[in-house]
Amino acid sequence: MTTKTATTLPAAELALAMGDTDSSLRQLFRSWRDASANYNTTAVGDDTPEAEALFNRIMEMERCAADFEPQRLEDLAFQIIFADDGGDLSESHNQRALAAWAYAFACIDPDE
Repeated sequence: MTTKTATTLPAAELALAMGDTDSSLRQLFRSWRDASANYNTTAVGDDTPEAEALFNRIMEMERCAADFEPQRLEDLAFQIIFADDGGDLSESHNQRALAAWAYAFACIDPDE
């Protein structure tokens, strides 16, 4: 059994293990992921004001992520995760590799 040490932990996991609080983009990602899941399971195809408001909220979170100036490597990883949007970065080996790196670096399961 391999034990992770400080030198083998991804940077984001190491920061969390050392007691650092979640980055702004990690928090935004969680909100975006929850809102997107809610929209995809309940609101797709709805022409209700609630569905439109939820969609607009998701779009605003995506704009915030895109406009965010990365302060650390984890921020860049989350910007890539937002850009991937559940598998959009799949046209080339390089896109898939970049997305895979970002998910692994941020300790995020892309299938959640």
